[in-house]
Amino acid sequence: MQVHAVIWQYLAGWEYRTIPDIRQRQTNCCIAVELILKALRPDGQWSTQTHADLMILDAARPWSPIDAIEAAGIGSRVDAPVPGRWHLVQFWRDPVALTNGHTILWYQSPLAFISEGYVAEATDASVQWFRKTTLSEKAGGRQYRLASLAI
Repeated sequence: MQVHAVIWQYLAGWEYRTIPDIRQRQTNCCIAVELILKALRPDGQWSTQTHADLMILDAARPWSPIDAIEAAGIGSRVDAPVPGRWHLVQFWRDPVALTNGHTILWYQSPLAFISEGYVAEATDASVQWFRKTTLSEKAGGRQYRLASLAI
């Protein structure tokens, strides 16, 4: 199945909403990313620890989604986006206080001289799941770490 189709299925279908009552639903970026990755890589080594790491259940490990990708065997941490690849990106304004965190999927243009990429994210906003931007613009001053995905 194509990556875009799976992303659209989960984001447009709102499967990542956390409360069943539609009037009170809230987005959960971690759930969205986990659902998408499991659909794309059902052969990954998914475990309860991988789930806990993707959900950032341990406050002492703010970058655990990156660890989860490696543990699942579906990607590896990188220092910068790899052209032509999808990435999981974890943002934090303050990773110690766990403020302003967000998990997204990022596609980097395959052309190395183009700094823009596409962001796919769970959002309460209108349908803007595939927005073109640069990773530094998306970070907006937040710290981030990323893992290149084998999808």
